[in-house]
Amino acid sequence: MFINTARLHIDVVRKIQAGQKSVLALQIDNLIYEKSLFCQTNFNETLTPA
Repeated sequence: MFINTARLHIDVVRKIQAGQKSVLALQIDNLIYEKSLFCQTNFNETLTPA
């Protein structure tokens, strides 16, 4: 029974990791990080003076 439970856990983790890699690859391909940086228009205003 332990072996079946362990195998199920391994299979679920692999599916989750494969999905996360797919999402990350899509975000990289779509330049999500760069687009989010361009949307920050008040960056200089929110910085505290040095």
